[in-house]
Amino acid sequence: MILDLRELADGQSFEADICVIGTGPAAMSFALQYLGASGIKIIMVESGGLESESDVQELYEGLSDGIDLPNGLDGSRLRFFGGSSNCWAGACTPLDAIDFEARPWVPGSGWPITRDDLLPHYATAQGICNAGPFIYDDRNLNPADRDRKIPFARDKLETGYWRFSAEPRFGSFYRDRINNAANVTTILHANATGLNANGAADHVDSLSLRSLTGKKATVRARHFVLACGGIENARILLYSNGAQTAGLGNGKDMVGRYFMDHPVAPIATIIGDEDDKRLKFYNLFNDPGPQANGTDVNLIIKMPASFQRKNEVLNSAAFIVDHEPAFSEGMMAAVRLRNAYRQKRLPEDLSGDVMDVIRDLDDVIINTYNRFFRYGERRTRLAIKIQGEQQPNQDSRVQLSDKRDALGLPQTKLTWKLSELDRKSVDVLARVLAAELARLDIARTRLDDWTQEEAGALFPSDLRGGVHHTGTTRMSADANTGVVDKNCRVHSVDNLFIAGSSVFPTNSWANPTLTISALAVRLAGHVKSIL
Repeated sequence: MILDLRELADGQSFEADICVIGTGPAAMSFALQYLGASGIKIIMVESGGLESESDVQELYEGLSDGIDLPNGLDGSRLRFFGGSSNCWAGACTPLDAIDFEARPWVPGSGWPITRDDLLPHYATAQGICNAGPFIYDDRNLNPADRDRKIPFARDKLETGYWRFSAEPRFGSFYRDRINNAANVTTILHANATGLNANGAADHVDSLSLRSLTGKKATVRARHFVLACGGIENARILLYSNGAQTAGLGNGKDMVGRYFMDHPVAPIATIIGDEDDKRLKFYNLFNDPGPQANGTDVNLIIKMPASFQRKNEVLNSAAFIVDHEPAFSEGMMAAVRLRNAYRQKRLPEDLSGDVMDVIRDLDDVIINTYNRFFRYGERRTRLAIKIQGEQQPNQDSRVQLSDKRDALGLPQTKLTWKLSELDRKSVDVLARVLAAELARLDIARTRLDDWTQEEAGALFPSDLRGGVHHTGTTRMSADANTGVVDKNCRVHSVDNLFIAGSSVFPTNSWANPTLTISALAVRLAGHVKSIL
């Protein structure tokens, strides 16, 4: 059953076994494990409705005082049923075994679980993500395609795989199943305004909800699952400060710390035969690309674990893409102008015509993206781009701003910082890839100017994150070094769990959604065992 808080009587109280806050990939993957479960009642709450609404989306607005997110805080996630699966490109790939290890050259690395702990849940998550079978090796390719793989030196580079979801919009794809489940109630336009804990701050008694129209409600449950993304999970804990002034679960000052994203930037231009069949096979926007079991597959280039250990670098990857430099600069300018308008940082005396143009920038940005980047209708170069792992950094963090949103809640203050190790890892990958392409007589490359600059500006001015927000409520064996334990329970709260990429201690190069889903499936099994 799907309800709308705006249409209910004010002050209603709901009871459940489990309350899930959010409806994105983490929340949905968790809830799907309970559909039809006898005697287990689930309530899901969603800030938005069934479609995007500007006043709801504006609740994401906040301050960025580190590296800017390219689309701003309010343009990096979507706030309606299905969450940010509504803007997900569908790329799926699991983390590598080395990602879970404590690496001596990577401060803050190491998960309290291993890849083997997630493997059975990855298979389930693969189905939830509609990405075909859990296969991420050469079985994705027919024999002819395997011959088109670039034969990199095995001790330097290797080929990895992305599989793409055939149905990435969780909200529309799973709506009927959620709506028809007798034991699941979803409440739309229900903003979480506070997790209410007991006096000792070690047990959540209830969740307070409010719509933008002023309607209020309360959910009481045996267990609560917070699943609102890498930024909002931390923000909600921080403003849920009725019992613990620093924020719920924040007795060790760890909530919000270690925010990570994937640095994504062009690093080189392919010079020579741009139409080499092997290069085209690694082009992210090559159409048609290889297919496997009804889903699209793309090839990426990554560093083997042995190479990472030898060179003491992070787990980063590269791919090839048709790239229009002028588009990159123009789009970034348009995004900055659009965000300035949204954040009311423009002069008030701008002419009506100028304001009309600014208001139309969303359409301009989307159309420009589609024309020049995604579909490759124009190309000035064939570029190599990186998607880098980021070193955990406790000073890269989510905090609360002094400004408040339309609900009266503190907005986010985000400080995103990168490190010398992040830059070193990109440099090492760029140079070994250039050397391998030359050795194999496939292509020559010209490194971008920014890679030749002295350290100081670690990355180019048009750096964008992968919009893969991770960290902020990291998983740890010890409450002194993280927020949740190996079962994703907040260390200091006996009935509060966190689902999503905010629990990642490290973020690999890999897109996070498949791992988000696998962790949520694993969490659902654990919570079932203690109900």
